[in-house]
Amino acid sequence: MRQLVTIFTLYFIFLSSAIAQTNIFPNVLLETLDGKFVNSAKILSNDTVSIVVFWNPDFDRSLDQIDLMLQTIQDSLSAHPVKTIAIAVSEPGKSALIKPIVMSRFDGINCLFDKNRELVRHLGINEFPYTFLIDQEGKIICRRPGFCLGADVMLCKEIRQCMQKLK
Repeated sequence: MRQLVTIFTLYFIFLSSAIAQTNIFPNVLLETLDGKFVNSAKILSNDTVSIVVFWNPDFDRSLDQIDLMLQTIQDSLSAHPVKTIAIAVSEPGKSALIKPIVMSRFDGINCLFDKNRELVRHLGINEFPYTFLIDQEGKIICRRPGFCLGADVMLCKEIRQCMQKLK
C-alpha cells in the first residue's frame, strides 16, 4: 500500500511539473492598470516576438533589476520590433500602490497584474524577475529565471537570433 501511495505521489509531482513547464503561453485573466481584465494570450503580439517579464514590486532589488533589464532591451533592440510586457505579481489590494511605480518607471511598456498568481502557477515561476521570450504563435522560446549582470545582453542576443529565424 505504501508503495502504491509513493507511486501515485511521484506521478502527480511529475505531471504537475510537466504542466508547469508547458511550451505554450497559457490563457489566464490578468488585470490592466485601468482595472479591466484581459486574457494573457491576447496580450502577445501576432507580428513579432514578445518579452514577458514577471516582477515582484514588494522587493526593491526586483524593481531595480527589471528596470535595468527593460532599459537594456529598449536600448539594444530599438531597431527590432519587440513587444515588452511587464507583469506585476503582488498581494491583492496592492495594485493602487504599484500604479505610480509603473507610471514613473515603465513608461511605454504594457504592465499588467497577476493578482492571484494564477499565471505564475501555470508557468512554474518561483523567483523574480522571470523573463519569457515568446514567438508570434504563443510558443515559449526561452525562459530565464532571476537576473544577473549580463543576462540582459544574452536575452537580447537570443531575441536577435529569433528575429532572424522569423524573416
